[in-house]
Amino acid sequence: MRYTGSSMAADRPAIFSIRNVKKSFGDSHVLKDVSFEVYPQEILAVLGPSGCGKSILLKMMIGLIEPDAGEVYFEGKRVTDMSLPEKTELRRRVGMVFQYGALFDSMSVRDNVMYGLREHYAKKLSEAEKEDRVRGALAVVGLAGTEDLLPSSLSGGMKKRAGVARTIACRPELVLYDEPTMGLDPINTTRIGHLVRGLAREMDITSVMVTHDMKLAFEAADRVIVINEGLVVGSGTPESIQNHTDPRVKGFVEGLDPEWTEEDERLYGVP
Repeated sequence: MRYTGSSMAADRPAIFSIRNVKKSFGDSHVLKDVSFEVYPQEILAVLGPSGCGKSILLKMMIGLIEPDAGEVYFEGKRVTDMSLPEKTELRRRVGMVFQYGALFDSMSVRDNVMYGLREHYAKKLSEAEKEDRVRGALAVVGLAGTEDLLPSSLSGGMKKRAGVARTIACRPELVLYDEPTMGLDPINTTRIGHLVRGLAREMDITSVMVTHDMKLAFEAADRVIVINEGLVVGSGTPESIQNHTDPRVKGFVEGLDPEWTEEDERLYGVP
């Protein structure tokens, strides 16, 4: 059963507000005009085809990339106006799980999970407290006992979960997941979906997933937005997105050509 978060989430102030964001790389207009909110304790899925700018949005949210136009706000403050210490604090409170886990190959699982703690809590936690957090985070993601292994000893799904452990060891308030099921088999995809829901429920973590995995989005998320051709073309519950009438949304959900246009629909209809 899908976790539905707090029923009052959308009635509370947004944590993130993305307003009319645009981003181009050379002649490629990746994001043309994107706006949405992220509310407390919800699981939001940003769905869309590969290359539509989903991962860029996550990097904008934590100040790694600046928009060409438009604004990104975190708790009412524009991210681009933040000082370096403020951005550091933002990245402590908002964790990111990168594609493929992004583990350091030469470090043990313990040192990989410890990395964020040493960056953000070097003087705030003792070594024993950091070790406790590492063990606890690995236990939460089902990787207890893997502390001394190198990433090369882990399966793809285990690497993803180790990446999640590294993020939650810092106890973030919000987690951004960048294609969390990329390259995984169906069993591990389901496992990651359960993990995202479980963390949201047990740790009150607000979650944003960018993905092209419709099964994950529809089963794990409370709310889904669909990006196509640099625009938000659909927003709503998983059920409403699956029954959406816009051909750009309908085409993506049903596996049709993502370039399908309104003129195509008038000429040929959408099955």
